[in-house]
Amino acid sequence: MNQYSDFAFVYDELMNEVDYDNWVKYIEDIIKNENVEVQNILELACGTGNLTIPLTKKNYDIAGIDISEEMLQVAREKGERENVELVLLEQDIVELDFDV
Repeated sequence: MNQYSDFAFVYDELMNEVDYDNWVKYIEDIIKNENVEVQNILELACGTGNLTIPLTKKNYDIAGIDISEEMLQVAREKGERENVELVLLEQDIVELDFDV
């Protein structure tokens, strides 16, 4: 997806005020409040991995999907820097094809 090719490399700078730690807490609160045991998370439009990486660090089995290879490349680089092995797939979520 061409419109994301340059955007991917400045995305984190533009989103630097988003409290991703609080989003992770919010997700975990939902899981806790629903009293469910979550084994797998599928993150759609995962972008540069700002939720994927911290959730992986918390031992959730998570796969991130995004339409932009550039966004996924940034996520891979961030994951490598943080020694986190990520499952990232380039796909249009409109045509989602994913087996758990």
